Amino acid sequence: VNSIPKTIRMELKYFQYSDGGKKLVEAVIDYEDSCDAETETCVRNCCEYTGLNIDPTYQLIVNYRALNWVELLNLFALDPLTYVTFYIAVGLISISFGFFIWAINYILTQLRNPPPFHFVDFLRIISVAPFWGTALAMVPMGITLAFINFWLMTGYDTPDPGDGMFNFENVVMGWKGEEPDVCTGYGRIGVCFVVVGLYVNLLT
Repeated sequence: VNSIPKTIRMELKYFQYSDGGKKLVEAVIDYEDSCDAETETCVRNCCEYTGLNIDPTYQLIVNYRALNWVELLNLFALDPLTYVTFYIAVGLISISFGFFIWAINYILTQLRNPPPFHFVDFLRIISVAPFWGTALAMVPMGITLAFINFWLMTGYDTPDPGDGMFNFENVVMGWKGEEPDVCTGYGRIGVCFVVVGLYVNLLT
């Protein structure tokens, strides 16, 4: 808490989608060369004192870096159509591997009448059960997520700190006692979604 960084390094990662267009994707800040702001004993001797006052100067280093296609894909910075196309391509490649293995066995088999490739039967076996399992799992998950959204966002249209015990609206976000806002509710919803996701992963 009493440590003050003397060097702040900021890296801004962006998507160069055109010659003159950039979109910020991720920003990373690192605090380096920390000094003790409470006593005259400095960590790594990186501060200078005048009496009891610490030197307020610091160095800010800003780096700009354009992300490559793999990084953009992993950070979900591309448009939704790109990801739909990518996942379809991955599925087709997986199917083609299965067909390739079958073709090798079909060519090298010693059987007089080798069995045909049962594509529809295989597709039915591997797709029907996951589809129904996902559909049935979405029902309780949808109800839970809708309840969380209703629980934590009720009353944020007309925030009143005195009437927020039900959805923690009376617990303000900042140190200065700001009024509750919608961003606070969205943050709490995000935390609840993470907890629900971890619980579902534990069950499965």
